[in-house]
Amino acid sequence: MFQEIGSQLKFLLITASLCCLTIFSVHKAMAEDGVTENKIIIGQSCALKGPAKALGQGVRDGALAYFNHVNAKGGINGKIIQLVTLDDGYEPKACVQIQICLSKKTGYFCCLDMSGRLLQKLFSTS
Repeated sequence: MFQEIGSQLKFLLITASLCCLTIFSVHKAMAEDGVTENKIIIGQSCALKGPAKALGQGVRDGALAYFNHVNAKGGINGKIIQLVTLDDGYEPKACVQIQICLSKKTGYFCCLDMSGRLLQKLFSTS
C-alpha cells in the first residue's frame, strides 16, 4: 500500500514539475519585443523637419499627450508607454532605415504613424 502511495506521489511530483516548466517556457516564448516588466516601447518614424513637419509633429504631440494621460493613470497593466520618435524628413528610404534601426536598437512592440503614401511611393519606385 505504501509503495502504491509513493508511486502516485512520485507521479504527481513529476507531473507538477513538467507543468511548471511548460508554463515558464510558454510565458517566455510569448514575451513580445518592446514589452518589458515595466514599459511598452512604441516606435515612430515621422517628419519632424521639412515641409511635412506640422503633420509629423502634430501626430507625435497628440500621441504623447494621450500616452502621458494613460501613464498618469498607471499605464497599461502597470506598464508605462514609451514613445521613441525619429525624424525621417518624410523620405521613404529614411523611413525604412529608421524602422530597421528602431527594431534593432529598441525592439519596439509596435510602430505608430506609418504614412501610407510614403510607403506606397517607396514600393512603387523600387
